[in-house]
Amino acid sequence: SSVMKSLKKMMFKTKSEPRIAVYDIGFDIFKKSEEDLLRAMQMMCKDFHLELVFGKDWTIFNNLTSAIKSNYRSNPFHNWYHAFSVAHMATVFMVRNPCIPHTLGPRYHLAFIIAALGHDLNHPGNDNSFEINSHSALAESYNHESVLENYHVSILLQLLNEEDKNIFYLADPKVQSEIKDFMVEVVLATDMKYHHESVKYLQDVDNVARTIKNKLNRLSVMKAVMHACDISGQCIDLPVAIAWEARISKEMENQAKAQKAQGIELPPHMDVETLTNSQNRAVHQLGFIDNILLPLWGEIQRVFPSMKPLYTNLNLVVRKHYMLLHEEGEHAARLHALQYENKSVFDDDLL
Repeated sequence: SSVMKSLKKMMFKTKSEPRIAVYDIGFDIFKKSEEDLLRAMQMMCKDFHLELVFGKDWTIFNNLTSAIKSNYRSNPFHNWYHAFSVAHMATVFMVRNPCIPHTLGPRYHLAFIIAALGHDLNHPGNDNSFEINSHSALAESYNHESVLENYHVSILLQLLNEEDKNIFYLADPKVQSEIKDFMVEVVLATDMKYHHESVKYLQDVDNVARTIKNKLNRLSVMKAVMHACDISGQCIDLPVAIAWEARISKEMENQAKAQKAQGIELPPHMDVETLTNSQNRAVHQLGFIDNILLPLWGEIQRVFPSMKPLYTNLNLVVRKHYMLLHEEGEHAARLHALQYENKSVFDDDLL
């Protein structure tokens, strides 16, 4: 379609690189400044003409996205870069599956992208179990239920309630309320406790274009898509996937040390010695890929065939890296990674 063609041409400039395709899965996010990513967010929405939702008043949009950026901490993993990467993957879903934006309509399309961007607002750098086991104020506030997810979306709603950041101000109050309910649902779906529910739901989807015509089914599909976007870091190009693994391991190491200091028992996968040894980490990463990512993304690529390159990359390229790292060591893994330094997930000759 003409939209797809124009999206593929969408570019943005940086100081370090002359022109980078916004929709190239493989662009190295860590070479971009935070401001680069803010500009990219605007372009990803502009190319779908989502500015019509807020009356072409980009000031409101920029106020909101800048505030979202400012409300992320400098954690190794759960930070502004992760937020952008999830919103970026959500947009890739829209680009490669036109039935989604067509059925959602501009308001819910925009709501989904902003929910993705704000899904981890003010993340403390630890998981829900830490909040619960340390008897934190947050855990008590949310009755030990999806503690962080409830916290993140509450901040997002607070920002949207501010007049200069309310991108849905043109909609009547009832519609605004329904949009926010949708955003709450898709953010809460990023709690890993709903993982198996998402996989099971997708298993029953035969024709996604037909399925999402129903409002309740549409919500269930979008919840599964948000979950997939949230944990898509190992589906993208190998060099970036490796960087994300190192970052989440560092964040888990920080949490492990904090738990140890508080006398909270550590699960086996959070042993500090394991988290500081790349070969040991590879074993846990293989477990995560085999037990979590492949079952989910296997259903994603079945329901959305256009997403198959990401599943293939995860299964045959990224998984092989950790297998080599575990079985043969860092040198073999590094040689494997070098083959994919200038490759994109969507390259025909990737494999």
